[in-house]
Amino acid sequence: MAKIPFLKMHGQGNDYLFIEHESVEEIQNITDLSIAMSERHFGVGSDGIVILSKTAEADIKMDIYNADGTLAEMCGTALRCVVALYSERLNKNEISVLTGSGIKTGLVENELITVNMGPVELLEPHETFIAVDNRLFAGYYVSVGNPHFVIFEHIGNEELRQWGPKIENHSFFEDKTNVEFVEIVSKSKINVKVWERGSGITLACGTGASACVFASHKFRDLADKITVDLPGGSINVSLDKNGHAIIAGSVDIVFEGKFDFREV
Repeated sequence: MAKIPFLKMHGQGNDYLFIEHESVEEIQNITDLSIAMSERHFGVGSDGIVILSKTAEADIKMDIYNADGTLAEMCGTALRCVVALYSERLNKNEISVLTGSGIKTGLVENELITVNMGPVELLEPHETFIAVDNRLFAGYYVSVGNPHFVIFEHIGNEELRQWGPKIENHSFFEDKTNVEFVEIVSKSKINVKVWERGSGITLACGTGASACVFASHKFRDLADKITVDLPGGSINVSLDKNGHAIIAGSVDIVFEGKFDFREV
């Protein structure tokens, strides 16, 4: 049995377990590890795990595994957590992180973590309609280094549980998709509920918030700087002149520990 040291952190309730690569070098199946550690009754409980590795290309490299064990290209919350963690470890304010969608940068000022998510792009040029059972959903298919389907509709949690997994796994999406439901509050504020690919309902999602702000600005004439209210808290997302999404928000350390993992 392996004892895996980890650090649990969250941003607005979107929680991850951060693990040094050296601690899992002997583990044959990281997918199984992520499933076991992420399970909220028999494991530690999280939306996924993040493996941290040394790299010559940036200050640190992160590999993100969802709660179901699938590999994620990018995660804005995990990125902010890593920037905060390595700012303290390396004693500097600006941190670069190698991710599955390229090198991202972050800045720490007091307790505010600001990260550049890179470009936000449309995967389909116009509004997309998909049929799910007896309902038709209209949304915008957006990439923030990972895929998102942004739907401008208020939805309750029971409906989110009902429709989220069906939209995520719809045949239209080649590699599944994250799903966001957006309620417009004002020109500079939106409410967002998230069904995260590979993790289900999450309390926050940085890439999802970025996708929603992009779609809100482009298709609903909202401002280019928006406060995004998520079930777990609020973050600020702005779009710069290069079309990059900039996220600003706080993160917190929850606790550290060791997880007993027995490979089958």
